[in-house]
Amino acid sequence: MKQLLLVVTCLALWACSSGDDLPVDVDTSYVEHQLSFMEMQSGKHWVEVEYVRDMDHLLMLHETFKKVGYKHLLDYEYYLDMNPCLLFGYVNHSLENLLDSLTLTYKQDSIDTKYYTEFWQRREKEGNDFAVYKVLKEVKAIYMEGKEERIAINISQVNDTLLQLLTMEYVDEINDATALQHFNYLVAIGLHQSAYNLLYERAAYQYINWDREALRQQLIESDEGEWVWFGDNTK
Repeated sequence: MKQLLLVVTCLALWACSSGDDLPVDVDTSYVEHQLSFMEMQSGKHWVEVEYVRDMDHLLMLHETFKKVGYKHLLDYEYYLDMNPCLLFGYVNHSLENLLDSLTLTYKQDSIDTKYYTEFWQRREKEGNDFAVYKVLKEVKAIYMEGKEERIAINISQVNDTLLQLLTMEYVDEINDATALQHFNYLVAIGLHQSAYNLLYERAAYQYINWDREALRQQLIESDEGEWVWFGDNTK
């Protein structure tokens, strides 16, 4: 899943983590309800996704990712060593270095490095600086300090729909019964194009023993192009 904020958080990582699964804005054959967080599936570069600049949205995403389990979503060694998309083209540091430096420079009156000064000035201007600091600090604790089990989850901020979608995407094993549950859930919440893609266009579901044509008859067709949650990852 999917490549988030203007920082090296779970959100930046979300964007880099499963780009092959990210659909772009294309014409679809079936209706796809546009969930509040669907912009993250728009194919935009993560720094352009306005949704995650909002403090409440950012905290919701973070608490939901914690509920799923960051280490279940993102590979520890790979992401700590990577340079997260070469931020703005000139911050050539590993994720580990950025997490450490950004948390240390929050609310500091004197910062030697221009990037960190401007970074926190932008966050303050957007009104999300505390939320960004909380995410960075907890992601650092999870990946660099091994404290995932000791970080409390604010259940009131967890989005149940996103939690279910992420659980579906990162399930360890998909059998016939699980696949049908996934299909029925997508239909129930109005993600019919995603449900169609489970039937025909998702690699993890291609060997499921189900009556694809009968299930397809449950889906509502649409002529409008929408952002799709589960895209085609078989091509």
